[in-house]
Amino acid sequence: MRRRMLVLVMAGGVLVAGPSLAADDDPRQVVDLPPKVAEQLRAEMRDHLAGLDDAVQALAAGDLVTLEEVAEVRLSFGHHLWQRLLDDGMPLAEVIALKHRLAEAGVGPGSLARTDQAGQPEVLQQRMRDHLSEAERARVARVIGGGQGMGPGRHLPAEMRAMGFALHDAADNLAEAARAGDPAAMLDSLAEVTTACRSCHAVYRLK
Repeated sequence: MRRRMLVLVMAGGVLVAGPSLAADDDPRQVVDLPPKVAEQLRAEMRDHLAGLDDAVQALAAGDLVTLEEVAEVRLSFGHHLWQRLLDDGMPLAEVIALKHRLAEAGVGPGSLARTDQAGQPEVLQQRMRDHLSEAERARVARVIGGGQGMGPGRHLPAEMRAMGFALHDAADNLAEAARAGDPAAMLDSLAEVTTACRSCHAVYRLK
């Protein structure tokens, strides 16, 4: 119980820490997004906060299966795709296996966004044809409506987008630590996740 309370207090302290200035005195960089994109980003951040809370609860309870699922599916890059595949009936183990295979082939969500081929969906489509079966491509296209890379991240400043990548990479590290059952690595990775959130909110704010 004491360890659980310590984990919750540590995570809670990180989440609430940050600028508390009035808007006029707020030194953070203002990010001006189209209203629909701004609301999409806010909703995504609320989802991440819920996922982070569930990850903390799972870690405190020693529920490593749930911790891995939350980190791997709900906090990782492409979380909308993985969740939709789960909702579509694909077993969790298959979703995770597909995610890792796509990443290894360089066709996972965000793959091109980190390279000089960003904005070239035809490159991604060709890679998917090379590495996925027709049935797999059809299922992925069906659950996402055929639109890759249509999240709010493409509207963000490059430095802010990089902080988002850091969050998702940290979530992948957390999932790996949960699979390995390594308590120290789990806490380190959880700290990486909260640091990524805190760092971004300390620098940027939406208009």
